[in-house]
Amino acid sequence: MWIWLVIACNLEPEQHPKLLDRQHYELAMSQQGRQAISSCKEILEEDLKGECILFAAKNMAHRRQDSRALCDSAPTSAWQDACRFDVIDVLGMTGDQADKACSFVGDFQSRCMYHAILREEDILAKKFPEGKEQELMKAILNRMEKLGVDEVEEEPLYAILTARIIARRFEAAWRKNKSLLFSKDECGQASPKVCSNAYRIAIKQIGKGRKPSNCSAPISQKAVLSTGLPVWEAEFNALAQQAWKSICHINHGPKKPPDHSSSQRANQR
Repeated sequence: MWIWLVIACNLEPEQHPKLLDRQHYELAMSQQGRQAISSCKEILEEDLKGECILFAAKNMAHRRQDSRALCDSAPTSAWQDACRFDVIDVLGMTGDQADKACSFVGDFQSRCMYHAILREEDILAKKFPEGKEQELMKAILNRMEKLGVDEVEEEPLYAILTARIIARRFEAAWRKNKSLLFSKDECGQASPKVCSNAYRIAIKQIGKGRKPSNCSAPISQKAVLSTGLPVWEAEFNALAQQAWKSICHINHGPKKPPDHSSSQRANQR
């Protein structure tokens, strides 16, 4: 027994499989392309190998190289799909290229298309101006159905993107006229639910986290104005209160990712 303990204690640390895996991983992160993939392949632990190959492929994509072929080296189909999905995201694929590429990411297809269409916000905003909201939503639905892609249930893309475009449109106008009030007219053909969400997104984009100190619904226009945020027409009050209920809940409850992605473009207008 003591002999085995002495032998075990005298083993070089580098010979431990987990330490070796970590060394191969760190080496791969300092390399590029096929060389990095070769180092990743030396890793024994399946998930660490998959993660290594995914990051190696993403690093190449950040250099504007289509590295999806490197994902074939991932140890399982799930890791291969995740790898391709991340590469497509980093490359920022849109249109027909994204439609085709996203068909090769397995269970990530819906999310892949969701991201791709969101990246087309500028194009869609020009193609479907105010008054064409229903056509915009129908175009997105038709595209997803044609590809056999299921909507993300908690965030239906046709509704989210339409609300983002309305919010962006209002923000650009409000920055030129800070007395502008949000109204149902801002939303064109969009449903009341989409319109309320558009106001919510506009508040988040403009405020970038800024809210009344005592954020609760129903909220007064005076409290909103004191924070330098846009208020609403009287006929929009019920929908505005719905939006603020969500905003204040997010403020004091579970955190959600900010809707800032459109705001930068609105600032430039």
